[in-house]
Amino acid sequence: MPEATEQGRAAYVFTVPSPDVNDREAVLDYAGQVSLYTSGADYRVGDCINQRINLRHVFAHKVYLKSEESDEFGREVRTPADRIVLIDEEGATYECVSRGIFASLVMLFQLPGIGHPTTWKEPLPVTIRQIAGKVNRIFKIEVWRDKPAKAAKK
Repeated sequence: MPEATEQGRAAYVFTVPSPDVNDREAVLDYAGQVSLYTSGADYRVGDCINQRINLRHVFAHKVYLKSEESDEFGREVRTPADRIVLIDEEGATYECVSRGIFASLVMLFQLPGIGHPTTWKEPLPVTIRQIAGKVNRIFKIEVWRDKPAKAAKK
């Protein structure tokens, strides 16, 4: 994942290029996009399994999930997690809180020939896959292929 920006205690990643700080309208538009992506999304990733998404940008930020546990003082324990919003070429958004999606993006952005979304000339066709975990569903992102990839030779 690209470097996170720290704002107080909340770190976030947003692959839409930052505007010129001297262009007030562009800065306000950018701030509006950040606000929009923190408040909800068009689709849940879990509802888009095996569908093609033409990925253009990614927004990710820290959230704190409630837990059934409490600490020694009886305070609610909150677990940090990453909320990820995938943004397609049409501007539709797909959200999840998923370690698998986060890990997939980290690996994907490091692959030669793919790299960071700010370097893409075209959207990257991807698909969401679901793997059965012991307790929860596990999601991951794969590059969309019209035909299956060839097996690696030994």
